Amino acid sequence: MNFVSIHHHPISAGASGQAHDFAFRARRRPN
Repeated sequence: MNFVSIHHHPISAGASGQAHDFAFRARRRPN
């Protein structure tokens, strides 16, 4: 299912993924 989103909006999906990962790491490690 994610493949469709990535193929449909590669740039948007990439940016969203990075932002999500960054937020997730920041939340997990409140440094």
